[in-house]
Amino acid sequence: MTKNAVTQLPRRSALDTAQALDFAQWWQRAAELVELPADSAPGELSLSGAGLALLLKRLQTLDRPCRALLLAMACLANPKKAHWLQAEVGLHVGQLTAADLGPEVFQVLVGLLATFHTNPNN
Repeated sequence: MTKNAVTQLPRRSALDTAQALDFAQWWQRAAELVELPADSAPGELSLSGAGLALLLKRLQTLDRPCRALLLAMACLANPKKAHWLQAEVGLHVGQLTAADLGPEVFQVLVGLLATFHTNPNN
């Protein structure tokens, strides 16, 4: 008996296609997942001053999927320091798969990355 390769593919996460969200809306959804204040903005994840210590402390309190999401958010907020930050934390978001992140975190991360260029604060 042969098995159909199509039926053996991994289950894919259904992306939220009901509405087209902009960067600010994806950011808000991400902030909720990583338990930041609902009105947080990318500028609040600054790596200068006390912001870095607070970010590193917050990263350690999260599970791996949410830690990856917060790290991605911090990298988007500080693109010139993204490589350094990922090395400092010891986690590179590009190495994680959808299965590592889970469907909800993966969906929000893809939404953030897909709409990043529409962020007026870039």
